Amino acid sequence: MHRLLRRKPEPPLPETIELGQGPLPLTVRHNPRAKRMIMRIAPGGSGLIVTVPRGMSARKIRGFLDRHRGWVEERIARVPDRVVIAPGAVIPLRGEPTLLTHRGGRLVTQLARLGGQAEPNAPEPVKTRTKVLRPGASGSASASSDLFAMAGIDIAISPVSTAAGARRTTDQVAADRDASSQGYPSDLHEDVEAAMKADPDLAVVRQQLLVGGDAKHFSRRVLDFLCREAGRDLADRVKHHAAIVGLEPRAITIKDTTTRWGSCTHDRRLAFSWRIVMAPPAVLDYLAAHEVAHFREMNHSPNFWALCRELCPEMEAGKAWLKRHGSGLHAVAVG
Repeated sequence: MHRLLRRKPEPPLPETIELGQGPLPLTVRHNPRAKRMIMRIAPGGSGLIVTVPRGMSARKIRGFLDRHRGWVEERIARVPDRVVIAPGAVIPLRGEPTLLTHRGGRLVTQLARLGGQAEPNAPEPVKTRTKVLRPGASGSASASSDLFAMAGIDIAISPVSTAAGARRTTDQVAADRDASSQGYPSDLHEDVEAAMKADPDLAVVRQQLLVGGDAKHFSRRVLDFLCREAGRDLADRVKHHAAIVGLEPRAITIKDTTTRWGSCTHDRRLAFSWRIVMAPPAVLDYLAAHEVAHFREMNHSPNFWALCRELCPEMEAGKAWLKRHGSGLHAVAVG
């Protein structure tokens, strides 16, 4: 009789949840300090993370997932398309749309104005065919458009490289060629001028990142450049804020973190996500000030926020930008 009344063991939770957009990886974290169940979308929409109190039954977790399925689907629908670091892609750099261009050879990775020379003896920059982005555009142009919309930037044009060094799929180039021939201006200057007259707030692709070396190392070279630039910018702002609080950092590390933009240990070792260099400089400055404020206050008390605001008067704007647009930066993937 006792055996008949024994409760059957609960089946394990699924590894994915089924949504209208397809299966989404599920991660359940049992936290002894959690007082209630909390769910959030992983950076870039790569999964769903649910934090629950220790000992929470699988039955209750399933019920929680079922009740909030609509919330998950709505948030996933807002996630911008992935933009892979590859020749022809457009990503933000310090808030500025930047075309990634492969040149090959011994060229050191460097920024150049689009249509201008990076240095006196540099090869002629890639020629571009342009088009004003239309709602519902397909392919990489659509992904870039979604990314910049998520990052708070209206992008007017999507350059298409015709240089041999900028490798793209034949189908994508053909699609761009077809679209550009259907009534769009063929001249970059005319296109930009028309777009700016229509909406002066539109951001235009004005710079490109020229990358040398073998094509198979393209994404790594771009990532190395972004990490170096992030390290340089962050070191400068950390030094500035550290001088105000009168304490120096032990170390600054650049990582590809997915849960935090930055962190600070008790012995003043700082770590930052390289992705912050894609945000506007004022946002990076806020992040640096935030972590330096932990030199004095290892908490998020009113005293901490008062110090953070003293270091960075634009603190609230920086916080709001990261909360609203940070997921757009996580949509950039290394190929």
